[in-house]
Amino acid sequence: MSEPMTVQRAHWYDLDARTAYEIARLRYRVFTMGQGVTTVEDLDGRDLESGSETWWIAVDGTPVATLRVLREAVGISIGRVATDGQHRGHGYASELITAAMDAHRGERVEIHAQAHLEAWYAGFGTYRVGEEYLDAEIPHVTMIKDAPSALTGGAMGADAERA
Repeated sequence: MSEPMTVQRAHWYDLDARTAYEIARLRYRVFTMGQGVTTVEDLDGRDLESGSETWWIAVDGTPVATLRVLREAVGISIGRVATDGQHRGHGYASELITAAMDAHRGERVEIHAQAHLEAWYAGFGTYRVGEEYLDAEIPHVTMIKDAPSALTGGAMGADAERA
């Protein structure tokens, strides 16, 4: 890598026009062109919700990896994780996931992961709940990282209780 990884985040309304365009373009290239997703709208309006966050890493000023964080009733959900094909293998998605989870430490995290990435997401401390299902014609699984339990002062969450 020629430049250090800098993770950035903002609400969609706070993005400059070029960055918003490049993130939308990146997601289109990965999900629609790359994976053939045409039955589910990527730009579904949730990016505009209060509390949503767009995260990205840029190379030479252009976003090459992105994800979004949505505020949910019981914590946050991380989704729309996308890395440009030419920039895979550099750890950008891992850096984004780690940064987003760190920023929301203490909150429950839910990820609707493509099934073939289950083991990768488990590396971030998530575990699978429920059965595999189809989303946009692609097998998915729900992955959870529990918030620390208030009863134990945060030392043990539901993960520890399941063990």
